Amino acid sequence: MEAYQGGEPSGIETRLLFPQENDPSRYVASIQFVAGDEDSYTYLSIDLVNTEDGWRVDFYGLEK
Repeated sequence: MEAYQGGEPSGIETRLLFPQENDPSRYVASIQFVAGDEDSYTYLSIDLVNTEDGWRVDFYGLEK
């Protein structure tokens, strides 16, 4: 498992949350935040899938 190691993020805002290709068991989320003491936004993209065990992350990525 990977964990965020930077300073406390600020300005956290959900930008998008919608079903992936009209499939109610798969969602895409995009979260905007400022990482630690940086002066620009970072965007976290997450693909979520609903399984028998609950919601799981299928993919994630960070973009500046």
